[in-house]
Amino acid sequence: MLVVGDRVVAACLRRPANVVGDGASTVQELIVQKNKVRLENPYLCKKLIGRDREVDQYLQRQGYGLGDIPFAGVEVRLRGKANASQGGDSIDKTAELPTAVKNAAVRAVAAVPGLAIAGVDILFDANRTPVEDSFRVIEMNSRPEIEINMYPWKGAGQDVPQHILDVFFPSSTRSDAPRIQKTGLNLKQLLAPLQGASANEVLVKTIPAHAYPARQSYWLREKGDFSATDKNLVYLAARRAGVSGRVETVDGVARLLLAGTEESIRKFLRSEAQRLGVDTGSEEQWNCEVAQGFYFNS
Repeated sequence: MLVVGDRVVAACLRRPANVVGDGASTVQELIVQKNKVRLENPYLCKKLIGRDREVDQYLQRQGYGLGDIPFAGVEVRLRGKANASQGGDSIDKTAELPTAVKNAAVRAVAAVPGLAIAGVDILFDANRTPVEDSFRVIEMNSRPEIEINMYPWKGAGQDVPQHILDVFFPSSTRSDAPRIQKTGLNLKQLLAPLQGASANEVLVKTIPAHAYPARQSYWLREKGDFSATDKNLVYLAARRAGVSGRVETVDGVARLLLAGTEESIRKFLRSEAQRLGVDTGSEEQWNCEVAQGFYFNS
């Protein structure tokens, strides 16, 4: 269960790695099939079911080998621990847990001074009554993996970042403008001064109200090898024009991506088209995510 502030914002049931027979596929084939589905999940794609001694032992205890074909609907357990990192399943249960269980998780976090967010592991028997005697808090983690709640194996993923922002930044608002959904930050660029100890604080620029309605790309006649002086002049021009974007070089071919208003993009091009070697006749619309600021990605 994930507690943020004074409420449970997400909960999932963790189950050990397993496959379910279809009456036609071997255990090995079922593992391959399940891993293919996990590869499509942003969180589970790096937590595939692998084979090792533990898997072989669990199969042997159940009378199976990798080449055996389980009956349709039969679950074959592959591991003991219910860890997603070892191929386990995470099943969303946020809407199903009793209030008493959620309240216990909140009280557990509140009992630790200064703890505002935590993952709370609970053993819960849904068939036991009364509900107050059906669960035990066994562990808390002050640095929980929120992805397990955002991208479960089964069930609806929870928008955990929204809850975190609501608690820690209560005065903030979220725009419903479609283009805002494709506006982000270049974290590597933002964190560089902090990681290099050249700054104690970085102030992030506010997203403009227009949310970059014009987004255009151009091919560059040059290969994208620009001097530090040229880059600094481009940064200054982008700031003055009010555009964001980047120059990216892939396989020796450079492209300029710009986001702003039609007027701000024209202003930037009047200043920098010659310096960058922009082929203005190659203009195309693009709809990728805009990272605020301007940078060179080569």
